[in-house]
Amino acid sequence: MSDTNSFPYTAYLLRLWPADDRIGTVWRAHLENPRTGERQGFSSLTALVAFLEEETGEKVLPAGGEESDTAAAPK
Repeated sequence: MSDTNSFPYTAYLLRLWPADDRIGTVWRAHLENPRTGERQGFSSLTALVAFLEEETGEKVLPAGGEESDTAAAPK
């Protein structure tokens, strides 16, 4: 089997669902790597984005939570 670092990209299966929390409804997320079967759960979209930032080495949102020039916003 080849080394996982030899792949030029990573694919994930993303599952999202709303959940009731003490602050109201929040989104939960679950990522699964279809190649390895590894699963990662997230209690918020912020945690999901932080994981993806760590994986890619790229910041999507500045610390204050406002969108940066590089973040794609729907129009």
